Amino acid sequence: MSESRIYTQRVDVGPYEFFEYKVGYINKYAVVSDSIHKFKYEGNKNLGRDFGELMFNELPEGYDLDDYDYLLPVPSTPSSLSDRGYDTVCLIGKRLSELCGLPLAGDILKALDRPSQVGLLWAERVKNVEGSFHLRNPSRVDGKSFVVLDDVTTTGSTLNEVILTLSTANPRRLDALVYAKRFISSDG
Repeated sequence: MSESRIYTQRVDVGPYEFFEYKVGYINKYAVVSDSIHKFKYEGNKNLGRDFGELMFNELPEGYDLDDYDYLLPVPSTPSSLSDRGYDTVCLIGKRLSELCGLPLAGDILKALDRPSQVGLLWAERVKNVEGSFHLRNPSRVDGKSFVVLDDVTTTGSTLNEVILTLSTANPRRLDALVYAKRFISSDG
């Protein structure tokens, strides 16, 4: 039996309340770290199409994109966009959207600038990402279902912050799909 590539994550949305969502991932980060580095830091933006295609072709068992209304790429921070010249997750999302037919909802969230998560310990990552997303179009979220897309997840703090932000606008369903899951200990 193959290993499950879907897990459940929770984010606190209030006192004694949480929002539970599922996260599917395509690869373990350790297996694809070289290609991710080329994509994110060496300007090889064509890999975004490849990653989007792999996400479509290798969806975790039990993850059905027909259950959703939109794909929502986690937006890059303004400084990341300026440094790279392209939005990594949006490139992945565009290809995945072409293949699965779900529209991209890239205009719903805006990322505010913050320091990079690279090299931060678990607790530092959680604190670093707090309040870093702004909901631009809450009416487009109400009653709709979204697959939040990201290239890499480590602690889940970015996904949690996106889910927390979206949950304030009454979505029907929120889940996440990432290209790579990085496994680390809670101390870093």
